Amino acid sequence: MRVPAIVRGNELITATGAFGAQIRHAKKLQENPSVLSAGFFICNPFTDVPELGSQAYVFTDNDQDLAEQGALKMANDFWPNRKIMQGQFVSLEKAVSMGASMAGPIAFTDAADAPSSGSSGDSNAIISEMMRTNYPHSILAPLADPDAAATAHKLGVGGTFRMGIGGTHDNQFVPLELNWSVISLADGTMKCETWKYEPTIGPTAVLRSGNLTVVVTTGTVMLVDRALFFKVGLDPKDFHSTIVKSPHCEPAFFDDWVEANFNVDAPGATSANLKTLGHTICDRPMYPLEEDTEFIPQVEIFSN
Repeated sequence: MRVPAIVRGNELITATGAFGAQIRHAKKLQENPSVLSAGFFICNPFTDVPELGSQAYVFTDNDQDLAEQGALKMANDFWPNRKIMQGQFVSLEKAVSMGASMAGPIAFTDAADAPSSGSSGDSNAIISEMMRTNYPHSILAPLADPDAAATAHKLGVGGTFRMGIGGTHDNQFVPLELNWSVISLADGTMKCETWKYEPTIGPTAVLRSGNLTVVVTTGTVMLVDRALFFKVGLDPKDFHSTIVKSPHCEPAFFDDWVEANFNVDAPGATSANLKTLGHTICDRPMYPLEEDTEFIPQVEIFSN
C-alpha cells in the first residue's frame, strides 16, 4: 500500500520513535504461519524517482484478506505521524552563535552532507559561517577535497599554502580560502569503531588555520563514527567543537559527552529538511512537499 509521504528524523528510530509501531506490527504479523513477510518501506528521500514515497507490504501464503488488513493498519498508523516524522533543526546561524557562547564541547551534526546518506562530503557551510563570525573556539571538521590533500602531500608536513577548500564536488559551496599549515599526512584505510569494514581514505592531510583544524581526504569517506579522526591521531574530545557528517551516530561517539549536539539546518544534498531538496520527478502531491497532501488508502494486490 503506497503512502504519499517522505520522512526523516529521530522519530524513525524504531526503538524510541513513532515509526517503531509499524515495525512492531509487521513483526507481530509474521508470527502467523500464513504471513511470509511484512514490513514498511520509507524509501530514501534523497532519490528523486517516480516511485518515491512510503509503502506498507504484507506477503502471505494465499490469504489476501490477511495481507490487506495488515498493510492497511500499518499505513493508517503511519499517516497521522507524518508531521512528527520530519527533522527538527537549529538554523546554521543560530547553531554557530549558540556554540560560540557555550563552554563545550559541542557537536554540530551536518546531516545535509552525510556521505553515509549519499552526499559528496565536501560541504564547508558550517565552518565558513564559523570563520565569518570569528568563532572563538577550537574546531575539528572532516572534508573531502582531493586538491587540498594532494597539495598537502606535495608540500609535506610543515608546509604552508593558501587555498580554497570545499565545494570540490558540489558547487553550491564556495571554497573557503585561508592560509593552511600541513600538520600531518596519512593514506590507506581506516578502521571503523563499530562496523567491520575498513574504508579507503586515499591521501589525507590534517590542515590547520588558526583555531580551525580540517581533515581533508581524497575520497568521499563514510563518516559514521570517529574513525577518520582517530586515523590521523586526533580525538574530538580535545576540541571545543566538532563537525559530525552523519545523521545518527552511536551515543557514545558524541552525544554522551558533549554539552550539546546541534542538528544544523545546513544546505546539502542529503538535508533532512526535505522541502529544500528540489524534487522534480517524484509523484506529486507528496508530503511534506505539499502540506495539504491527502492519503486515500488503496491496496495493491500482487499474486502468482
